[in-house]
Amino acid sequence: MDMCDVCKKNEANITLTNNDDSQEIICRNCFNDRISEEVGVELESQPQEISEYDVNGIRRDFKVEQRIFPNGIFIEATENIQYGYSFAVHGDLGCNQTELFQQLVDKVKLGISIQYTKVGTFANGQKYHSIVNDHVVGLIDYDERSESCPMVVIDGKPYTWEQLGKMAMSYEGFQFQLKFFDKTEDVE
Repeated sequence: MDMCDVCKKNEANITLTNNDDSQEIICRNCFNDRISEEVGVELESQPQEISEYDVNGIRRDFKVEQRIFPNGIFIEATENIQYGYSFAVHGDLGCNQTELFQQLVDKVKLGISIQYTKVGTFANGQKYHSIVNDHVVGLIDYDERSESCPMVVIDGKPYTWEQLGKMAMSYEGFQFQLKFFDKTEDVE
């Protein structure tokens, strides 16, 4: 674990290359402070955690991170489990940051209120996963077990590309549309 070159107390997770090609590694807080100073906009303090209940009554806890860039403010809520839910919003530098945070909360509430997959059991006792209402919304993530296929996170649960393919097999002969959206966009 590298410590921040600026504050010397937080874990560094951002590498910056300076004009002279030298590099420094800094933490998110120091990065945000530097960009805030450059663009003349200060990040407002927002809650660092969100907890909401999903469609099945399960409590979901999210870590909230804010980042400021020259093109706007980005707020992300990531569930505190590996391959869990993840949501984000983006606003311009002059946006109302409280309203932007509320947009994130609303996006989290909506995103966990819909179930796209379900588990069933065949007569022989074998479990299967299926797609509910003929569509899924999820997140493409890295699968450390496969160099050739991504992990797909649906309903806050990881599925391999093969598992998603098995769920899609019941739609043989159907048409489909595969469309990708930026994490900050709303998916309908």
